[in-house]
Amino acid sequence: GSPYLLLNPWTSARSRNYPTDRFALAARRVSEETGWPVVVSGTGADREHGRGLLGLLGERGVDLIGQTDLSGLAALVDGASLLLTSNTSTMHIADALKTPQVVLFAGTELEEQWRPRRSPHRLLRRETSCSPCYAFTCPYSQECLDIPPGEVAEACLSLLSEVKAHEHDRPHKP
Repeated sequence: GSPYLLLNPWTSARSRNYPTDRFALAARRVSEETGWPVVVSGTGADREHGRGLLGLLGERGVDLIGQTDLSGLAALVDGASLLLTSNTSTMHIADALKTPQVVLFAGTELEEQWRPRRSPHRLLRRETSCSPCYAFTCPYSQECLDIPPGEVAEACLSLLSEVKAHEHDRPHKP
């Protein structure tokens, strides 16, 4: 199939959510550089957040929020050229399927415990003294996720270049 960036931005805990507008800006930049559409996935509960994000993506965005079950999400992840996500279940699906991914990894959990192990990936977060906090809300304005969208986009583009350079090692992925 045709290449696409899969954006699955939301988690079950607010403390792990990178700001939606920043996700949109990073994804839009990757889309502009690659020419790929941005397929946005999430649960039905994410639809409200999704409206603003899709507005920022404009015609580059493809809305699949709340439109897939678990097997449908797995198929989307498997078909994606790159996943941009938070540390959430979609990260683990991508890892199992060896889909390249850039993860905004909040300081709520131990990176060593939950990071991807099989897929090409970049984990982005800021070191903070309060990590890991295991909290569902953050009293410190999510300092661990204070990462500019440009840095996120650069991580995506860098990973894509690396994957392309080694694509003979992974013939089942674009």
